[in-house]
Amino acid sequence: MGHTVSIDRDRLHDAAASAGIDHERADAVWAALTAPREGEERFDAPHVAFYVGGLLVLSAFTWLMGEAWNAAGVGAALAMSLGAAAALSVLSAVLLRRGWRVPGGLVATVVVALVPLIVYSFERVVGLWPDRDLGEYGDFYEWISGGWFAMEVATVLAALLALRLVGFPFLVMPLAFVAWFASMDFTEVVFGADASDNARAGVSAGVGVIMLAAAWQLDLRRRRAHAFWLHLFGLMCIAGSFCYLGTDLESNWPWHAQAVLGVIGLVVAVLLRRRVYAVFGAFGIVAWLGWLSAEVFADTLLFPLAVAVLGLAVMGFGIALARYGRAWAASLATRLPPAVQRLVPPT
Repeated sequence: MGHTVSIDRDRLHDAAASAGIDHERADAVWAALTAPREGEERFDAPHVAFYVGGLLVLSAFTWLMGEAWNAAGVGAALAMSLGAAAALSVLSAVLLRRGWRVPGGLVATVVVALVPLIVYSFERVVGLWPDRDLGEYGDFYEWISGGWFAMEVATVLAALLALRLVGFPFLVMPLAFVAWFASMDFTEVVFGADASDNARAGVSAGVGVIMLAAAWQLDLRRRRAHAFWLHLFGLMCIAGSFCYLGTDLESNWPWHAQAVLGVIGLVVAVLLRRRVYAVFGAFGIVAWLGWLSAEVFADTLLFPLAVAVLGLAVMGFGIALARYGRAWAASLATRLPPAVQRLVPPT
């Protein structure tokens, strides 16, 4: 198994000189070593500025559309959102053509983020809006409704098209975000507004599994930056399914299943080096412990002490992971089926 070595540019030059390699070739090696991998970007001041700027542009257009709605109505919002999407599409193409991949990709992401507003405004203008109880676009982020589903499908298709044309990993974020929303709204499309909690949980879990399967396929192709958002929102869909099931206080199995999946999440996080699984795994275990303290051991004073001891043990396990985690993961990977081994990133 390989191991990590810390090296700076001066040390590389010294090693190159001792091996008879000139500075120009050493600089070329340094440039290759420090270049971002496929799908990855540097975390430096320019890139922080790119992402902050993209967020500001998206926020500004969201606010502007709301003001247009209030001032001139949905027709003005449709015209402005279409004009903004067209102008930003041209800007993205220009930036990408000139080699500015990150700014160009972020501008394309803003275009995709405008699609729900475009579809919503179009539906209102032509009289196709199906949900009269939700009259404002801002309700999209607050209320579950089958009326949003057409907007969500259009946004997913737009994100897939943008990914095909641009290939920028962050474009997966609006796709996964809207798919997460669709997992809640689709239930009402199929079962109606009175859908049961079990139906909502089933749809949410199903969408989550599909997103995780897509994420693992991207991991197999070593496109980890693209897969991150699918991992995140896929886990959110599955966590949401347990929230629906947890409303049925007569059934205890969802809480126990949540704890078991939490432990599995921690193992997956170590094996695949996906921290998001550790976060959701920890939340699953903590939620189970919270349920135990409130419903099972409400009057037992020793339970909080036992939880504290468990917490210290977990911290000790974390220290052991920091020291031996890679070795454990490599050893475990050798015992897995070949198809699963392919998911494990190289050390």
